[in-house]
Amino acid sequence: NTGGGGGGNAAPGGQGGQRVNVVPGCTGDNPGMGGHALNYSDTLNQIYSGGGGGAGDDNSNGATAGANGGGIIIIRANTITGNNFSILARGADVTSTLAILDGAGGGGGGGTVLLDVPNITTLTVTVNGGIGGSVDNGTSGADSCFGPGGGGGAGMIWLSGNTLPPVTLESSGGASGITTGASCNGTTNGAASGSSSTPLSDLLIPESTTLFVPLTLQVSNDTIVCVNTPALLTATASGTGTLTYYWSNGAASDTTTIYPADSATYEITVTDSRGCSLTKTVDIGIKSNIVTVSAFPDSIVKGWEPVYLLADTTGNQHFVWDPPLFLSNDTIYNPVAMPPDTIIYCVTATGYNGCIDTACVTVNVIVPPPAIFVPTAFTPNGDGKNDTWHLIMHPCYSVEEVRVWNRWGIKVYDYQVEGTKEWAGTFKGQPQPMEVYYYFIRVKCSEHDSDEELVGNVTVIR
Repeated sequence: NTGGGGGGNAAPGGQGGQRVNVVPGCTGDNPGMGGHALNYSDTLNQIYSGGGGGAGDDNSNGATAGANGGGIIIIRANTITGNNFSILARGADVTSTLAILDGAGGGGGGGTVLLDVPNITTLTVTVNGGIGGSVDNGTSGADSCFGPGGGGGAGMIWLSGNTLPPVTLESSGGASGITTGASCNGTTNGAASGSSSTPLSDLLIPESTTLFVPLTLQVSNDTIVCVNTPALLTATASGTGTLTYYWSNGAASDTTTIYPADSATYEITVTDSRGCSLTKTVDIGIKSNIVTVSAFPDSIVKGWEPVYLLADTTGNQHFVWDPPLFLSNDTIYNPVAMPPDTIIYCVTATGYNGCIDTACVTVNVIVPPPAIFVPTAFTPNGDGKNDTWHLIMHPCYSVEEVRVWNRWGIKVYDYQVEGTKEWAGTFKGQPQPMEVYYYFIRVKCSEHDSDEELVGNVTVIR
């Protein structure tokens, strides 16, 4: 049933009172300790609020709590005219008196007042410690005197300038509580008052050399980009001191370039020199297109037949082939190729959505020994494809004779008469019907000793 110690600040708080036996029995020899005194100086550059008082020891639900410490007041002005008012940062008193059987709480330590004011008149400044709680020992039959609370230590008054202005400065410690009642009436049982403090002058409030700027953050708008294409994310921020940036992809600048394969949310946090931070996000969506390419046939005999390239047109609008060599047109989806050697053709397609994709195909070119190829059909319909019947030959060959007959034995084409190596499917300028025709060919290769003769049939298809 001992009393609680008083709170401290610039001066120490007083210890609590003991429980003293009137009739021999158990005594309370260990009262609460007062709060310690704290150091104030320009070197330490620290100030404190007052410490709270300790609670009284309680085993019968009658103890009182310790009181609150005083707060901190900082005033910077050219002049204060007090008008008989006060600036108070004192410790709180324990105002209730304990019922019988338990200890009382200690008073609160005084607070701190900093006045950076060159002209002060008619003003009282108080940082006194609070008064400790008292106890009621009850009637004359009580066998013990219970412990009062200790007083709170004084806080700090710190003024600018070399001389103290004409004001009243109160920095006294609070009184301890006392015992009341028949037994030990009016005694403290060892409870102590809080100590007083000495005000300081020459206050120098430190100021930051960094200009305060409110922290703001703006980020680039949410957007949709083509898959695996670059997207620039930007952050625009203002704040105090040096700003640091951190993106969720690990980038540490105000911009970052991403190559998203999937839709994702990117987060940016900006932090100023005070440690304050803001976070925002940017949502990136994905769009794409796909192109496929084929070649028919994908293997040819050199110089004998063309290759038909075909790019997928689903969703695609523009096409560019690379390399553009040996192509009928390198900017359409279906060019015709006549490559002299094996080659890889790649098409880059731009979709209607602006996205780009590339696909490639290999065309194998077979270089045969000296040979001649005779087409078995052609389509003279004026569409620009297979409109004439002509021989595909190794360069060593020269044509000596070519004749074509219809099924009635009428000769409809003679190379020596027509003077051209290509038959257009006509006879005397008139288109011939769709049917099978018979040919005789005689050619000579410079690498062979004798002529070669070929006979067979060719079909006109309309």
